[in-house]
Amino acid sequence: MASILSSYIFSQLGSQEDTLALPSVGFKEYIDTFDGYTFHYPRSWIQVNIKSYASNNELAVMPQDRVQQLEWDRHYLSVLGVENNRLYELRLQSPENVFLKEENDLREVMDSFRVVKSVN
Repeated sequence: MASILSSYIFSQLGSQEDTLALPSVGFKEYIDTFDGYTFHYPRSWIQVNIKSYASNNELAVMPQDRVQQLEWDRHYLSVLGVENNRLYELRLQSPENVFLKEENDLREVMDSFRVVKSVN
């Protein structure tokens, strides 16, 4: 049975001027030896577990009662790995309006993702 690891990482967003003015502050390494994965992420990022709803009434019978709304426009990236008889997935999301500014950092996070032998 495959187990999927989902990590949602979002950068702290200030005003556009603040974002453009900040130099790169380097990366930190996250290591999870229990589940068996590692990756680097910018020091300015924080981890967020978010509830996201695409419809205000998903179980409605009538189409007019299922109103779809754009939650937020995002750029979505994913990296897969296999180890420990599991499928791992690192998911990265960025608001579309800041994606181009953050793309290099996102690509570095993706390139650093590794699965390793776990201790369990």
